[in-house]
Amino acid sequence: VLIQFGDIEEGFREADHVREDHFETANISHSTMEPYAATASYDPSGYLDVWVPNQGPFMRRRALSNTLKLPLDNVRIHKVHIGGAFGGRSEMMSCEFCASLLSMKTGRPVQIAYTREETFTCTRQKHPFIVDIKTGMKRDGTLTARQYRVIADGGAYLNTGPITISDSFAIALASYRFAHVRYEASRIYTNKGVRGAMKGQGSQQLRFAEDSQLDMMANDLGLDPIEVRLKNAVEPNEMLLNKSRVTSCGLKETIRESAAAMKWEKPSQKTTRDGRGKGAGISAMISGFSMGIRTSSSSFIKFNEDGQITLLSGTVDNGQGNETMVAIIAAEELGIPVEDIRVVNADTTLTPQDPGSYSMAATFVSGNAARLAAADAKRQLLEIAAEKLEANPADLDIRDKRIFVKGSPGKGVGLKDVVWAGLASGRPVLGKGHYQPDLAFMDTVHGKIEGQVTGAYTFGATVAEVEVDRETGRVDVTKVAAAHDCGRAINRMAVEGQIEGSVVIGQGQVFSEEMLWDGGQCLNASY
Repeated sequence: VLIQFGDIEEGFREADHVREDHFETANISHSTMEPYAATASYDPSGYLDVWVPNQGPFMRRRALSNTLKLPLDNVRIHKVHIGGAFGGRSEMMSCEFCASLLSMKTGRPVQIAYTREETFTCTRQKHPFIVDIKTGMKRDGTLTARQYRVIADGGAYLNTGPITISDSFAIALASYRFAHVRYEASRIYTNKGVRGAMKGQGSQQLRFAEDSQLDMMANDLGLDPIEVRLKNAVEPNEMLLNKSRVTSCGLKETIRESAAAMKWEKPSQKTTRDGRGKGAGISAMISGFSMGIRTSSSSFIKFNEDGQITLLSGTVDNGQGNETMVAIIAAEELGIPVEDIRVVNADTTLTPQDPGSYSMAATFVSGNAARLAAADAKRQLLEIAAEKLEANPADLDIRDKRIFVKGSPGKGVGLKDVVWAGLASGRPVLGKGHYQPDLAFMDTVHGKIEGQVTGAYTFGATVAEVEVDRETGRVDVTKVAAAHDCGRAINRMAVEGQIEGSVVIGQGQVFSEEMLWDGGQCLNASY
């Protein structure tokens, strides 16, 4: 693809310093805890049940329906507990297709379980990028222009290659401010395993090149890398070059917080010989993107006669806590204890449509659907209670399993009694919620990324302190500070776990997880 905004040559003419650098990133496996496995059972009446780790049960159902020539309603993807995803459980793989086909042919349940070696070589991997990047900067650190030439090693199959190539650049636009940009990228077929999404499609690979070069340019001009980042960072309500508006944005705050936690000082221009130093990097990420009919999420809430709730949501939980998240949101909206909510999720026969757990979309899209379903159920409860209390529904509230008149807690009725009254009068409390962000259609195959890419962006910054042994090359990370703008933290413990996990994953990818290939043979397909 070729994407450009502004006049790249004019941007370089405006610069006082122009630098070109070459970067390469490694071939990485997602390395989820469990080896990949799938179980399929085909019923003689024509129904197929499949248990498979996935990030989007509805997309997996669609793929199996298309390839096996079965009606959508005849394919059921069941919820399973899995040991992580990170983008590697996004699309259908040969494992569940072969298990399903064999079950259809034999009339017996079939399970296929990969070995750890097969999991490394035959499931999705991260795209290795070759990035040649040229950047222009003024003496005060203002960025004027940036040009990318990218080659992505896509392995032997297409998969989500076009999304990786285009989305990585769309995400990159949400970090630093430029007037002139040119992005030229190619995805090459090679005799290796299939590559797909991992931790933000290809945005990590671009970010590594961008921030590494930014440090080099700051050093060339005698500038503080932190101050250069603050000078060029995207701000709230900013319109990006591709006409995508950033709404809330705490990027500058995350840079300041992480730098302060590490007691950052402007690096000295003198070369140090002790092998110690600090470095910084930032991130920007989308919270969901346009996927056609799969862009939106729906939720249902059913009040049982004992006053407890069943929440049906299509969202899938890959270990990041999405089941707890939707329960917390619904409980807060309804004013009831979270333990009174049972979540049924990620089952294509029982639960409504959902985009899946991709691109940080679950809290923003699926969470909003759960909130709206709870608001709908609350409206029904208050209307029924208003009749019993002879009050206006707008004057009522719910707390401690009671519905009462605001300002007069003593005048109220038990939540269970209201639910019973609704059932008795033919008005069961059934809440329905649907949420779809207003997004532009992205033609990623042809690099058309103009318009509102996402409903919300999220940002972060990390500063690391390292020690390098100049004789052996050994690198020790002695301290890390990470700050994230995640909007409102629904579950603080889960958010902290996500941040800590991202730090560990980043270190693993840098130091110890490169997959080595000799032609079509992986040389180190193990831990």
